[in-house]
Amino acid sequence: MKKLFLLLFLLAFASFILVGCTPEIPCVGAGVLNGDFETNNFSEWIVENSGTFPQVQSSQVYTGSYAAYMGDGAEGLDAPGDNTASIQQTVDIPSCAVNPELSVYYLVDGNDGDYCNEYDNLKFYINGTEILCVWEDTGDWQEFQHSLNAYIGTSIILKISSWTDDDEVTVDYYVDDITITWE
Repeated sequence: MKKLFLLLFLLAFASFILVGCTPEIPCVGAGVLNGDFETNNFSEWIVENSGTFPQVQSSQVYTGSYAAYMGDGAEGLDAPGDNTASIQQTVDIPSCAVNPELSVYYLVDGNDGDYCNEYDNLKFYINGTEILCVWEDTGDWQEFQHSLNAYIGTSIILKISSWTDDDEVTVDYYVDDITITWE
């Protein structure tokens, strides 16, 4: 019996070496935590408030029951001070990640200007570098994708902020289903 077992083991080992099969080890990492806001709060996020924003709400969502309502330039966001509300989270991109990518769904309802820094905007940052700025009505939810290949093996700070310069025009900003995935 021992000889049969040893023979089978040697055959399996030889085929493993000859074929070149290696067991696949999954590349694990947490990615974005609570990126869908289904906890009905901002757990896992660092929040900077301006007036009454940001908020987790259920009236305008991409999927699920909740989304982040980042602000309204005419009501609540235009508070004394900075007029900027934000959420941010540090995310590790493992060194084994292949083609890591950020995906965010966003909705802008309204328009108060002709370009990003005039009166209102919603911005996305990685490590303090702006990667997207939106300011005009999107009509429906839009997906933004951004390659994170440059950050493999590091931690990034993902920040999403809304800003207003006035309290005259209603512009609502929403984000939902924030994910970072890799192969």
